[in-house]
Amino acid sequence: MTVAMKAKCYSFHNCTKEVKGLLNKLIENFRKILQNSLVGIYLHGSLAMGCFNLGKSDLDIIIVVKNALSKEEGKSLAMFCLNISKEIVGKGLEMSVILENYAKNPVYSMPFEFHYSESWRSKFEKGIIGPFPDEDPDLSAHLRVVYERGITLYGKPIHDVFGKVSNEDYLKALLYDLEDIPDLLTKHPEYYILNLCRVLSFLKTGKVMSKIEGGKWYLQTQSIFKDMVSKALENYASNSQINFDSEKLNQFAKFVLNMINASRKKI
Repeated sequence: MTVAMKAKCYSFHNCTKEVKGLLNKLIENFRKILQNSLVGIYLHGSLAMGCFNLGKSDLDIIIVVKNALSKEEGKSLAMFCLNISKEIVGKGLEMSVILENYAKNPVYSMPFEFHYSESWRSKFEKGIIGPFPDEDPDLSAHLRVVYERGITLYGKPIHDVFGKVSNEDYLKALLYDLEDIPDLLTKHPEYYILNLCRVLSFLKTGKVMSKIEGGKWYLQTQSIFKDMVSKALENYASNSQINFDSEKLNQFAKFVLNMINASRKKI
């Protein structure tokens, strides 16, 4: 096992000048591209919830607009996102654009106008902007986080723009993110260990937590697999890779998924 090099986890309020500079560049360019249709730009995810790791995290942004995007707006957004994401150390930029009506009246699964993450880079670089899927099952989780833990970077206040995603739809989105567990545990073990903890913590407490908060909750409330969760927390907040035993990973996933299913049945 490699020795973990601890990294500071930042929030929006104490992040580096470089990160603040990137956010300012995002705001400036999104305003320029979307102009009068722009309702607001909102931060969610690790930077909003105080667990942003410069080497591993991405910048999570939701943009709300009044009108459907034109092809030119979509192309301009794609070109800008391609360039700015290269400047973000870690996973880059993850950003979605949604209509004001859906922000105020969220549905599952959520329609969207535009999406950027690194998985779209190769297509965008070839000039292929879309077609996007009609809906994104993950978005309901992001919008609930915006509503409860998000930060307004530009535009109208959050509660003037967003309706509250129901517990049922938030849970659907969280569970969607847990599909293909065996494969994902192998590729991104600490992410999915802590994600499982976050889902279980929501079912038990009703609170919207970050992955780190979910892991810490698990350590405070559960009696087994605590060493694995501690290891995942250490790995998440470090700049080194810590190896996990695949058999124990699967045992942990089975144990937590059983508790999640039992809690869902009670609800």
